[in-house]
Amino acid sequence: MVGDNIDLMVYARIQSEENQNHSIHWTQEYAALNRVVEHSLDEKQPIKSFSEFQLSDILPGKAVQERLKLRWAVLASRVVCKYLTKFKQLQDVIVSHIPHPYATEMATKSNIVSVN
Repeated sequence: MVGDNIDLMVYARIQSEENQNHSIHWTQEYAALNRVVEHSLDEKQPIKSFSEFQLSDILPGKAVQERLKLRWAVLASRVVCKYLTKFKQLQDVIVSHIPHPYATEMATKSNIVSVN
C-alpha cells in the first residue's frame, strides 16, 4: 500500500462571510503488487510478537549503515552532476542505476490498483 497527502492552506485576501480561508487536504492511495518475493521471510507468522518488539529492532546496524553510505554516494553524485555546472562533464561516468539482486524484477512495470 502506498499513500501520499497534500495539505494546503489557501488564504483569502479579503475575508468575508462568503470568502473564507480554506484548508485543503488531498490524499492518494494505491496498492502495488510486490514484484519481488523474498522467500526467506515468512508471510504466515510474525518474527516476534508485538509485545516483544522494540524500536531499536528496526534501527540499521553497522553493515546496513555502510551499504546506505555507498548508495547515498551514488545518489549524491547524480545530484551534484545535475545541478552544479562544474560537474556536468562527469555526467557520462556517474552510476545511473544502483546494481542490486532484483534489478530484472524491478525493471518491469508495476501492477497498480486504485483503492479509492
